[in-house]
Amino acid sequence: MISKITGTIPDNHAVEKTVPLKDCSPWANNPRTVKKADFDRLLKQILELGIYKRLLCTTDLEQPGKYIILGGNTRFLALGHLGQSEAKITVVCADTEELRLKYALSDNDQVGETDEGALAEITY
Repeated sequence: MISKITGTIPDNHAVEKTVPLKDCSPWANNPRTVKKADFDRLLKQILELGIYKRLLCTTDLEQPGKYIILGGNTRFLALGHLGQSEAKITVVCADTEELRLKYALSDNDQVGETDEGALAEITY
């Protein structure tokens, strides 16, 4: 697939770190919810595969040293449920609600589609 979209990728000053779970909190405006069956499925996936995607966070401007989760709120809850005390996070600069929403939506965006026929061939 070829696209004519080009440009310069902005530096969002992302920093990766490991922090205590207690220093993270879900974003109050998180538009996503999770059903119990999906949460249970996530717990099983984590227990089988581990955590391979960091939580996406921004610094909490009202509480220095604390982080607001923009992406991975359900993984955050799962880590707590499974008794973990730390989380690997990526911290981005998102100092407005508009930018926080953009990061949250981008983190949960599923680009592409599943070819159900091809998937069936490799799984059955």
